[in-house]
Amino acid sequence: MKIFRSIALIILFPLSIFAQNPAECDSVYIDCCTFNTIAPNSVTIEAANHSSNIFSYPAFVLFDMNSDTIGIEEVFYFGIGYNYQPHTISLVAPLDLPFEGYLELHSGFLNALECTFPIYIPDSTTTSVIEINKSLLSVYPNPSTENVPINLSVRESNQQYHVRVVNSSGQVIFDRTMNSAGVRIPANIQMNPGLYFIQLLDNNSAVKENQKLIIK
Repeated sequence: MKIFRSIALIILFPLSIFAQNPAECDSVYIDCCTFNTIAPNSVTIEAANHSSNIFSYPAFVLFDMNSDTIGIEEVFYFGIGYNYQPHTISLVAPLDLPFEGYLELHSGFLNALECTFPIYIPDSTTTSVIEINKSLLSVYPNPSTENVPINLSVRESNQQYHVRVVNSSGQVIFDRTMNSAGVRIPANIQMNPGLYFIQLLDNNSAVKENQKLIIK
């Protein structure tokens, strides 16, 4: 049995594409993953919620980088509590390791998207810890769609950063200084469907973080 543990990074479901509570999402902690222990063809994560929002009738959905659905959790809990609780995602497509994709947290029986985090599962039988909330940059919604504003914020609000968005051709299409209030990529920025990269730079122009942004 392969066991992988990580505090994950989280995705997209056709019913909704807007993450409404980015600050509260920072207080959701994911311990990932065990395979086929609770049910066959499944991956189980453990989730703990330290925000004031219980995320009523929650379910997680797993996607790959092409936004293809890999697994869906059947709603089992009334909400997500402070202590870790297991969430078993039934796989509907092969999950090949190493895996890179997105994990989404939905509420209301999959009617509302709450949080989206990137997730990476290494191809290893040894324990590996990846902390989701160590990421400096928060991007939401991600994935997104054309003509929708995208909000960017940093966890270290006492420092000033620079943020830029680069398309797959290497062209910088957005370039701003980010303060403690964060910054918004306006809807009128031309972002056709595809893959983009959001770069967070410090005052010395050194890239501190590089995140993928998917426009559908």
